[in-house]
Amino acid sequence: TKFEESGIVETAQSAITEQIPEIKDTVQAISTEVYTSPEGAPEDIPIMEGERSAFVGTSQSVTYTINADFKDVVAFYKQQMPVNNWQQSGSGNSSSENLDQSKWEKCGREANVLITQIPFVGQTIVTITIEGS
Repeated sequence: TKFEESGIVETAQSAITEQIPEIKDTVQAISTEVYTSPEGAPEDIPIMEGERSAFVGTSQSVTYTINADFKDVVAFYKQQMPVNNWQQSGSGNSSSENLDQSKWEKCGREANVLITQIPFVGQTIVTITIEGS
């Protein structure tokens, strides 16, 4: 058709082919930055030892799944956040049978720790968001 006759299709295909290595490098750089090992998480955010999966960490967020009992994970964070000089906030804390949310403060930063039980599989999801500098 008219696009094929004008050479636009060939030009677009050529441009895309030329950009693929750069796009691949960019995607790899982004994934390396976002998907890190626990050592890449902020040093003052405790990470529970055990069989972990789906670990994602940045300076503002840490998320992972761990094969551990929900109550044990909650107890770990209630104990380890103060060890790392975090003080529990007086508001925004809640707990139920399979979800625990706690807010912590430290030197102008806030950490929101959300712990969720995955029913029937013995796994728990930990999601920590960090705000401030």
